[in-house]
Amino acid sequence: MGVEYKHGLFVADLAWRPTAAHVARVHDVLARWQFVAAPPAPYDLSEDGGPIDAAALAAELPANLRLTYGGVAGAPVVALVGPSQYGYTDPAMRYLDGISVTLGVDLRLLSCETYPVEVEVPAIDADAFLELDEYADAAGHPLYRATWATSPPMTRVRGRFTGVWRSAVIIDCGKDLPTLAEGCDAPLPATAFRADLEAALGTALIEQGWID
Repeated sequence: MGVEYKHGLFVADLAWRPTAAHVARVHDVLARWQFVAAPPAPYDLSEDGGPIDAAALAAELPANLRLTYGGVAGAPVVALVGPSQYGYTDPAMRYLDGISVTLGVDLRLLSCETYPVEVEVPAIDADAFLELDEYADAAGHPLYRATWATSPPMTRVRGRFTGVWRSAVIIDCGKDLPTLAEGCDAPLPATAFRADLEAALGTALIEQGWID
């Protein structure tokens, strides 16, 4: 099947809380960067959640929301992730499988071979350790079902990112590997994109790439 590369821009402050205004602002950023080919697919990530429509999303922001934007190709991809590992120079040959925006309260872990995360102390809620659910997240991220009062887990990693996150924008490059995927630790060459997202969310982001 081959390897696939993903690049995450994670909200660094685990106490940061999303609002409906943040959803709209992030959408505006993605539209300006030409990554909105069609309306996103909203999904309530709660245990009893599922697909939701735009009207329901406008009425109430779920505690854990994922917006999935479809794939795009061409010059916007090159502007975002930079050159191809394969030496492709024609922008028409470059693509993204999609971009997902996760905004929520559950505590997720980045789980992959290229960025191993070891949990030293599990998440704690009401003085009790929480159990890590390896299969709850359809995107493959283990998680602790959490509240805003939950203490995040303590982890051991080999990089700057703790591997623990609640909210993130994740770019799915699929098999179109950019050169920044070679070490998985380089930031996006489009520094203005990160700055735009930080302005939209009103909080700092930390970047980390990984191979699926």
